[in-house]
Amino acid sequence: TGVGSVNANNGINLYPNPAANSVNIDYTLAHPGTISFDIFNILGEAMHTGEQQKLNAGDYRTQVNTTAYPNGLYFVAVKSEGKVVSTLKFAVAR
Repeated sequence: TGVGSVNANNGINLYPNPAANSVNIDYTLAHPGTISFDIFNILGEAMHTGEQQKLNAGDYRTQVNTTAYPNGLYFVAVKSEGKVVSTLKFAVAR
């Protein structure tokens, strides 16, 4: 069984979960601002460091390629204005 889709109260949706080749992060910004996503493995090692993006208010999707990630659990730190606002969990399984 999978970890299940993560729906946070702040409008963030991560799918598919478990992921095979990529994971999508859908999110909504109520106001213009900067956002970035960092992905860590279960040991806390950085797997992906996202570039901060200045975005207008609206709905967005970020896709992260996971083909190089070994099977296992991963955490996505969602940052807004440089501060972690949410942490999501997903699995890679092939």
